[in-house]
Amino acid sequence: MRGIFQPFYKDHTIFGASSALLAAVFFVSGFQNQRVLNRFLLWAFSAVFIFMVIFSTSRAAFLSLIFMLGVLIMMYLKFRISHIILSLLIVSAIVLIFRSSIEEQLIRIETISYDEHAGFMERTESAANITTDVSNLERLNRWVSALRMFKEKPLTGFGPGTYQFTYIPYQEPGLMNRLSVTNPFEPPEGSGGTAHSEYLLALSEMGIPGLIGWIVLLGRWVFIAFEKSRNHPNRWLIVTAIAGLSTYIFHANFNNFLTTDKFAFLFWGTAAWLITNLYGTENKPEIL
Repeated sequence: MRGIFQPFYKDHTIFGASSALLAAVFFVSGFQNQRVLNRFLLWAFSAVFIFMVIFSTSRAAFLSLIFMLGVLIMMYLKFRISHIILSLLIVSAIVLIFRSSIEEQLIRIETISYDEHAGFMERTESAANITTDVSNLERLNRWVSALRMFKEKPLTGFGPGTYQFTYIPYQEPGLMNRLSVTNPFEPPEGSGGTAHSEYLLALSEMGIPGLIGWIVLLGRWVFIAFEKSRNHPNRWLIVTAIAGLSTYIFHANFNNFLTTDKFAFLFWGTAAWLITNLYGTENKPEIL
């Protein structure tokens, strides 16, 4: 078809992130639907998108579904923000106490994401390989570059859309590998992209104000999820939207797709739907 970008998703990770968001939305929608047939169809769609996540081989997309399940459990148990903060403090304390053991375990992981003979779980495990997996090394390289850019211009950043043209001299030589870029107009095969993190990308391009913007936005959604929605008449619709958004809130630590229209409309559309359900009323007439 003329005028349609081919392939529609230029990268398997974008495909995985989109599938994860839709899998979450259909999965939660099935719980709120009272008709057995509709519930079955919604869960069937969810299963299809979960399969697509696995088929995409995107490790972050698969892990985002696990994160989403954790968010759903906390919402089901009606956690408050204070409970979440306490849980984060406990987890942080455990990580600090067993830091040496955790580092030793990470160093022992040798599975690489591009091993043709690796199984699905082995590929997922490779997300923690920070010694021999070049994909992970390059991601660390991009993160270090973003932090160095922020250090140079902490208040203003380098400007939106400038990271991929500016970060090259800020790379860490010890982390550079076959995927590292030396010319932004001629990236190595299988490379490209920017900071591989929405949050670090905002920090490097817009400085502290950019990161504050993300913190305020996410803080608002967390408040809606765990405080405002507790007795809301549209609670299940709000939970559905939060479930979808939570997949990318996690995924955004490892990739950045909000400059890609094929994914951005899903994410921001779900965010708009969340606010619509928050301020909408249950007495509005249905549109057939």
